[in-house]
Amino acid sequence: MGLILNAIDLILHEKKERELQFKEKNILIMGYQDIYFSKEQVSKLLKCYGVKSLHIESSDKSDVNLIDLFKDLGFDNVDVLDNSDYEGANILIDMNQRLEDKSLVSRYDFILDWGTIEHVFHAPNYISNIYDLLKIDGYYYGVTPMSGWVEHGFYQFSPVFFRDAFKDKWETVFLKILNFKVNSLEDDWHILSYDYKNTHQYAMGGFDNQLYQ
Repeated sequence: MGLILNAIDLILHEKKERELQFKEKNILIMGYQDIYFSKEQVSKLLKCYGVKSLHIESSDKSDVNLIDLFKDLGFDNVDVLDNSDYEGANILIDMNQRLEDKSLVSRYDFILDWGTIEHVFHAPNYISNIYDLLKIDGYYYGVTPMSGWVEHGFYQFSPVFFRDAFKDKWETVFLKILNFKVNSLEDDWHILSYDYKNTHQYAMGGFDNQLYQ
């Protein structure tokens, strides 16, 4: 799992579009994300959105640190959840199992899932844990494979999974389709609007061999 520069651009765009507030909020990141961009690149992007890269710039590390990055985005507390601490996660939970640690219930304002749900076999327990971890007015921000990701995790999800499985418990579900023309860490994404009725034209082999999330 990893964050490319387009990912941060998309997060900041959604923050602006939805008028979200990150300041003094708690975020839980699913899995310790690798960073595929430099300090110079992300500092330039943050400047475009009027964000100062204080933690990134003051760090003595040559690479961008995940925690520093989200601190600069405004979050007061940044936790990382994983099944083990191999990559540096500080919250250790097997998301195949129901959440047992009651101290984590309703703790987070935001949950960032940048490619984890498809790696968890028991998706219903995963979703139930997300509900438990989030505050009542929290946001789940997820990106997961939809088409073209054979052998990446256990599943590729149709958008209707999120549209219908979440609608009874969540006030609002915003869905977009990310299209990668080529498999590259630097190529721009093409962001497609999601329309349940029009997307039926892609059923039964309607998508091409490009990557979609």
